[in-house]
Amino acid sequence: MKNTRGVVINSSNMGDTHLLVLDELSKAVKNSSLVLPGFQRPSVWSDKERRELIVSLCMDVPIGSFLIWEYDSTFSTHASTKLRGFDGITLTKSKAKFLLIDGQQRLQLLSTLDSSNFAKNNFVQFEKAGTDIRPRVLQKDATMPLDPKTEILVKDLAGTAGGVISALDTSFEKMARGFRANLSSTQIPVRFFEKQKTRRELLFVYQTCNLAGKGLTGEDYVEAALSFYYPDIAEKISKDLASLCSASSIEGIEKKITRSVFLKAMCDAIYEQTSFTEARKWGLDILNLRVITTQANKKKKIVEKSTPLNHRKIK
Repeated sequence: MKNTRGVVINSSNMGDTHLLVLDELSKAVKNSSLVLPGFQRPSVWSDKERRELIVSLCMDVPIGSFLIWEYDSTFSTHASTKLRGFDGITLTKSKAKFLLIDGQQRLQLLSTLDSSNFAKNNFVQFEKAGTDIRPRVLQKDATMPLDPKTEILVKDLAGTAGGVISALDTSFEKMARGFRANLSSTQIPVRFFEKQKTRRELLFVYQTCNLAGKGLTGEDYVEAALSFYYPDIAEKISKDLASLCSASSIEGIEKKITRSVFLKAMCDAIYEQTSFTEARKWGLDILNLRVITTQANKKKKIVEKSTPLNHRKIK
């Protein structure tokens, strides 16, 4: 593993694992040099997971690693790769140089810690437990003023104003300043994949690395798989859902015709199965997307018969 402390991510990092400073990754998100591939799922973290990450940084606990794929819009492997921006960050496609394969939820939070609704509506409460200091992250009650000696908004903890941290009790100030220092100095292991890697390979990496933690849901898997042949699928589904809901007079229809329902209907049309798990048995496979008409059976020496899935069939 190479230590590149303080070095902005660049193409010389490709094909290796490096230690990069967290602040550089956040800056890359903000300036659109690090974006999301179209097959990435929407943000799925709840406030519970966001709070746990804040506590980890307060206590100087490692927050995992990241996977990044080098991006070049003119390169053959990226011809059909769509780009997505992080929530709350303006996407400038012409500046994109890298795609984040794993680490979206963490970088989504850390890149907007001074501006997100979560940062404005949650605060850190410091408390003593013997000689130890324990931070807790809680939702702010609009009617309850914060105790400046023991409590601080997340946006202020992550911001640049020094006065708010200075107002904390001296026993808590050190941890608060440590949190702010961690945002700029924490080193994160980052594995880089060269642009020569195919989209099929990176889809498999995306699928595999998301088996743990906040695992992929059935609809996440379907969208990632179908996007191999139909890169516009996520955008298309969002537009069609919005169109269906706006054309309906049924109250709360947007809660009934969801992304999951829409994708189940697609699976039913393609595989005659609304179950994501069953659809996978019949060829919803990221590495070999097809519709199986006869499943292989080695004991009976039956050869699988299947039809490759293509853009037209999905559309």
